[in-house]
Amino acid sequence: MQKNFALKHLVIKIVFVISTIAISFMELSAGEYKTNYSIMNELSEKFADSLFTSLNLDNVNGIKLEIEDTSNSGLILRNTSNKFIELNIHSEIKNDSNFLKIKVLRYEVKYSLIDDSPDSLKRSIFLDIYSKSNLISKNGFKNHQISFHDTIYINDIELIESKNLPYTRASIPTKEKSFFKQIVEPAILVSTAILTVIILFTVRSN
Repeated sequence: MQKNFALKHLVIKIVFVISTIAISFMELSAGEYKTNYSIMNELSEKFADSLFTSLNLDNVNGIKLEIEDTSNSGLILRNTSNKFIELNIHSEIKNDSNFLKIKVLRYEVKYSLIDDSPDSLKRSIFLDIYSKSNLISKNGFKNHQISFHDTIYINDIELIESKNLPYTRASIPTKEKSFFKQIVEPAILVSTAILTVIILFTVRSN
């Protein structure tokens, strides 16, 4: 069992190093802004810190860990596993009386329009996780809500998203045309064209 744990420890360390290098490379590629992936990774690290702060780990050697499988739970699993290793706690003991269940409720990127700034968007990244454990004091569960907000240029979206990671991408909102743009402006143009034709015919007839 110790050998398996050591092997798992080594594998996760290797994955962590590779991920760190990949994040650094993406940061350089993105230039001025952090990539969506790197921000989502930071949020998952904050979650892991918050989670283990809420657990009573006195004399705890093992915890049965369950994470509800979602397409974007990989970062959550990695950073939570890193915390287990850091604290020298086994996380794959199936018959352990201590348990930790994690459910990812929301982990997404969202862009929204900014008034009077057609070239920019507000970027928001949300992380909302429900955790349940016999090691959490009081009611045995806790909600973790963490978010990030900044302003980006629309032209930089390709740099901050990762094409091979769908959860780092989001739809780009389009600005709806105002009543003036939709109705009044076309009506003015049509009226102007009609008036011009009438004036031309009037001038020719005279």
